Amino acid sequence: MYEKKNDPNNEEEFIEVDVDSEPEEKSSQKEIEPNPDEEKKNQLSVEILNLVNNNKVEDLTELIWSLQEELKEAKVKQDEYLYTAQRVQADFENFKKRVQKDQEFSNFQSKSSVLQKFTTLYEDLERTQKEIIENDDLKSSKKAIKMIFENTKSTFETLGMKVINPINEIFDPKFHEVLYTIEDAKKTNNQIIEVVSKGFILEGSLLKPARVVISKVPQKIKEEKEDD
Repeated sequence: MYEKKNDPNNEEEFIEVDVDSEPEEKSSQKEIEPNPDEEKKNQLSVEILNLVNNNKVEDLTELIWSLQEELKEAKVKQDEYLYTAQRVQADFENFKKRVQKDQEFSNFQSKSSVLQKFTTLYEDLERTQKEIIENDDLKSSKKAIKMIFENTKSTFETLGMKVINPINEIFDPKFHEVLYTIEDAKKTNNQIIEVVSKGFILEGSLLKPARVVISKVPQKIKEEKEDD
């Protein structure tokens, strides 16, 4: 803003007046806790300034060289510590995974190799049990064979073995192996009508597929259903 000022020579003169300016408020300063690194840096700055003012070039050169060496050593150590920590962590994680994987594979292989040999025994004992039970003259043997079969079955279950007996189920190539098909109008297409050999699963993995016979809807009946 400008104010008009009277001049004896009748000349007008304008003086600039700042009407918007206000006194600045003093900002309250928060107390800052002393920083050791900052204090060390300030002391170092004072030391360098004194050396410069006193023209002690050799001492100043030696100090600067010493600081550079400390900085290099600190950086090297920091990189070495970081690399070592990362390497140790990575090696430890890989070691844990390898040990766990090796242990799981070893356990599975041990069970698999043993149980593979018992699958045939299981089926033979089951057939023998059936034949003996149907023969009344061998009552003494019935109990023994039945006990052997039950013990074998119990052992399989304890080791995580599951028997596949898919009678009347729909054929699944993941667990079943087809031996042949039979036309049967009363059955659903691909329905298992006979289990020739039972299958076995060990801890969710197929050990031996069930060998089965499946039904097939006669072509004539199939066409009649499609026409309907």
